[in-house]
Amino acid sequence: MFAAMNSPTHIVSGLLLGQAALAAWERARQRPVRAGEKAALAVPVFVVAAFAHLGLDAIPHWFWVGHLGGAVGLPAEWLWRAGLAGLLCLLPVWAAVRREWLFFGACAAGGLFPDLEKAAYFLHLWPRELVLFPSHSTAVSNHTGGLPMWALVTIEVILVCAMIGAVRALHRARLARREPG
Repeated sequence: MFAAMNSPTHIVSGLLLGQAALAAWERARQRPVRAGEKAALAVPVFVVAAFAHLGLDAIPHWFWVGHLGGAVGLPAEWLWRAGLAGLLCLLPVWAAVRREWLFFGACAAGGLFPDLEKAAYFLHLWPRELVLFPSHSTAVSNHTGGLPMWALVTIEVILVCAMIGAVRALHRARLARREPG
């Protein structure tokens, strides 16, 4: 198993970037984003979210989700745990993303892409020639900064909670701008 920051951090980061992009677009144009505009906006948000992933990995971290119980006996069981944790982080933001799930799915995928690429590479499903982020995806990226594991988990949980709060706040602000008066 390779070590990485946990999937919820990267997923919620992508959702936050998507919500911020929609809010900025709507504020600049004084109207909701149209479907075609949203599709066009998803591509740059995907790319920015992938690069944000690399920035987040610079924060000291430990792949603690991979050490949780459950999924025992499944192939690549650490991957199942990370996937489940990623899905669980969607619960508190579901109301903010459900009507635009395709857009936000692309944003979350962008946030997760470097780790998906890394998992595919380490599981021998992705050849090195196709790796877009070789310094990330062909090496173990665990770096603790000398901090104890409890501190690393705490830092990451606080970061995820703050980003979830920001996603929800931006969603509420977008809805408030649409209301008359």
